[in-house]
Amino acid sequence: YGIALALNLLGQVALANGETAEARARFEASIVLFKEMNDPSSLSQVYIHLGRLALSLGNNDEAERLFLTIARFAIQAPVVPLILEALAGLALVRARRGTGAAALELVIHILQHPAVSNKLY
Repeated sequence: YGIALALNLLGQVALANGETAEARARFEASIVLFKEMNDPSSLSQVYIHLGRLALSLGNNDEAERLFLTIARFAIQAPVVPLILEALAGLALVRARRGTGAAALELVIHILQHPAVSNKLY
C-alpha cells in the first residue's frame, strides 16, 4: 500500500510542478498497484488526479473517460465525496464542450446531495 500511495503523491508533486509526463507515469504506476490490491477508494483518488491532468492538457475525451471510471470505482467503495468529485469533473468536461445545461444539471445534483454542506451556497 505504501508504495502505491507514495507513487500517487509523487504524481501530485509532479503535476503541481508542471511535469505532466512524470505525473502521468507515477499515477499509472500507482493504479497498477492499487488494482492488484483491489482498492476502489484509492483507485478513485488516483483517477481523479489523472482526470485533472487530462483537463489541464485540454484532453476532454480522456478526462470524461477517467471521471466515468472514477464514478464506477467510487460507487464500489462506496465513497460519496469521490462520487461527487467525479460528477464535478464531468460537469467541467460538459462546460468545456459548450453544453452548459448538462454541466449545470450535474452541479445542481452535486449541490443538492446531503453530503455537501449547505454553507457553500
